[in-house]
Amino acid sequence: MRIPPPVIAVTMAVATVMSSGHMTRAWPANGYASCAALALALLGTAVDLSAKRLFVRQGTTVNPMSPGAASVMVSTGAYQWSRNPMYLGRLMQLLALALYLASPVGLLGVPLFAIYLDRVQIRAEERALSQRFPVEFAAYRLRVRRWL
Repeated sequence: MRIPPPVIAVTMAVATVMSSGHMTRAWPANGYASCAALALALLGTAVDLSAKRLFVRQGTTVNPMSPGAASVMVSTGAYQWSRNPMYLGRLMQLLALALYLASPVGLLGVPLFAIYLDRVQIRAEERALSQRFPVEFAAYRLRVRRWL
């Protein structure tokens, strides 16, 4: 884990915006795609912020680069149905941007970011949680799926 996921997400968003003016749109501009993108962006932001708020309330770290520093294992709120609601919210935001701009680069970037999160970031975080909270995390992992 060398690059924080928020930095990667912002980089992907910038690449999506910058490439959108230089590439053919994946589909013509229309109100349906814009409305869907807005709804997805709002939902993704709500999921992301509510998950972060839970961490802050519990007094534990939201820093993805130091998962071993977690002082509490959060399993309430959005964490009852996803082990990674912050990342899920960020993916929804990136997908919303790609839909709004009809960006082929953005549409390709979303699954690539998800694969990176799943294979690199989340695995490292789950190892740290397994070491820090062995019994609690094992039970939680059985109850709640990684994404949805």
